[in-house]
Amino acid sequence: MCGIAGAIGFEKSVTEQMLEKIKHRGIETSPVYEKDGVCLGHTRLEIVGGESNVQPIVIEDYAITFNGEIYNYLDLRIDLMNHGVKFKTKGDAEVILRCYLLYGLSFISHIKGIFAFAIYDVQKKQLILCRDRVGVKPLYYTNEIRFASEIKVFGYNKINLNAFCEYLIFQYCLGNKTMFEGVYKVLPGEMVIIKGKNIERKKYWQLDQLCIQGTYERYYTEEFYKDKLLSLLHSSIRRQTPSVPFGAYVSGGLDSSIVTSMLSEYAKDFTLFSGRYSENGYDESEYVQKLSKTLSSPHKLDIVTITEQDVVDNLSDAIYYLDEPCAGPGLIGQYILAKKVREKTNIKVMFGGQGGDELFGGYSRYIIAYLESCILGAIYQKQGNYILTLDDLSPILPVLQGYEPMLKKFLSKGMFDDKDKRYFDLIVRNTEIGKEFSAEYVKYYTTILEEFRQIFSELGDVSYFTKMTYFDFVASLPALLQVDDRVNGAFELESRVPLLDEDIIEFSFSIPPKYKFSGGASKGLLRQATLGMIPSEITNRKDKMGFPVPFDKWLKDKSSPVRSFILDNIEKSPIVSKVYGKKQIEGFDREAWGKLSLSIWENKFGAYL
Repeated sequence: MCGIAGAIGFEKSVTEQMLEKIKHRGIETSPVYEKDGVCLGHTRLEIVGGESNVQPIVIEDYAITFNGEIYNYLDLRIDLMNHGVKFKTKGDAEVILRCYLLYGLSFISHIKGIFAFAIYDVQKKQLILCRDRVGVKPLYYTNEIRFASEIKVFGYNKINLNAFCEYLIFQYCLGNKTMFEGVYKVLPGEMVIIKGKNIERKKYWQLDQLCIQGTYERYYTEEFYKDKLLSLLHSSIRRQTPSVPFGAYVSGGLDSSIVTSMLSEYAKDFTLFSGRYSENGYDESEYVQKLSKTLSSPHKLDIVTITEQDVVDNLSDAIYYLDEPCAGPGLIGQYILAKKVREKTNIKVMFGGQGGDELFGGYSRYIIAYLESCILGAIYQKQGNYILTLDDLSPILPVLQGYEPMLKKFLSKGMFDDKDKRYFDLIVRNTEIGKEFSAEYVKYYTTILEEFRQIFSELGDVSYFTKMTYFDFVASLPALLQVDDRVNGAFELESRVPLLDEDIIEFSFSIPPKYKFSGGASKGLLRQATLGMIPSEITNRKDKMGFPVPFDKWLKDKSSPVRSFILDNIEKSPIVSKVYGKKQIEGFDREAWGKLSLSIWENKFGAYL
């Protein structure tokens, strides 16, 4: 976990000031590089490379500032040495720069890892901004050509209305937009090349229909897919297991349990962290404890009980570190857990199970959407591109317990409309916009729906299930990774997400969708591939909660400090008042969460419409 920043056409002091605002990402700093009016800066959390890996690294007419980990850097280093390269450092940043010198812009195809970096090429007078294939590591830039790991360093506060309306709908922004006018993301798998004032965006990696159709289609047996998946999981975990102290976040669910179990095969010692709330129905620690008893290597287990006061004391800071309101209320638990890791240990790296739901079909909303599709198929006896029949779906339906409000809302109107519009309706987070803002909202609604449809249909003629998982992989997963990066980065922790290894991603989308429901369960193939690795009580769970927060219980308790915190923030927010009107919140759903997040963000950043 490091932080990078820089600029073109600004004094060196501007980059130094930006770095000061992200020192939580790594407290070690070194002098800012400056050449031709281009500045590169770096804050460092040392994981590999030692003192010789201080950045920015300069080699002849080239310089780099880099955040991340290159998992194959030792292999690349040997390859480069065979080409006559003599290294000055032992770290991975120089390996990236040497690859660029040898291969030009195609260098990125050689690199495996999680990264965000900037390279300045003095000879070509070009600045290259680049981000890893999935977007684990963040990188932003502005119209005035400044760049950084976090948005807060730019000091912007005017809201981008298009992105803001996207947030109201999805609780994240589509494409390269951010909630701030004039600030943009470098997208996952994207390279941004800047020469003077000219900005060119290039995609160097993305899923396409050829990948979805599958390199391995000729094998087409479930056993092959299980074996291949298991092999790729082991390769990813083995490659990412660090030599420094590390830990893993464990929720009691399938994905984090698989990651943790595999880590125990390659690590000598590590620490498990899990969070729970004291309220009834918000504690999954029994599953975490069962997992702990089965692990093959020595480890520690720390189960953190999160209180109402913890939420009140930390939520505003968590939203600040996020830079933008995004994703769901589970982020507060993640933030408090990361804080506890820093307070209790000297750990530098934490592992998590992010990505499993998008790659293998774990979200309950996929079942809800597919239930409607199956009903339509059963009524008209259609033999189209269905991966499951209504009978096939029946054993999976118990996972929808607790989702009755979503089902009721989804099935109450628009039933059997076009599938893209139906999935759009399913993931919409707001229900009502106030009169004062309705004209602005309507102005952007059609554009947003069309952008959604473009992403949803990007792969062409593939199954409905694949379209849903692809959209979430491209659009909503980056918001979850933003949360993951920021809550860990706030406490100088690096997050690693081995399920999102590029080989696993490409393979997972080549798996025939029917196998993802193998055994009559969501994420069926993943469950079957790892059978016996984790306790059967976890493998067979149909009641995984997803780190929910008991906001609704607290809101109903008039003596709760959380209730006062929620109502005070929302009632004092000019933005919430303008967008939603003065209507009181009656229960705590995702729309209420959006109002609370907006109100805190507005206050922290001075954001205005």
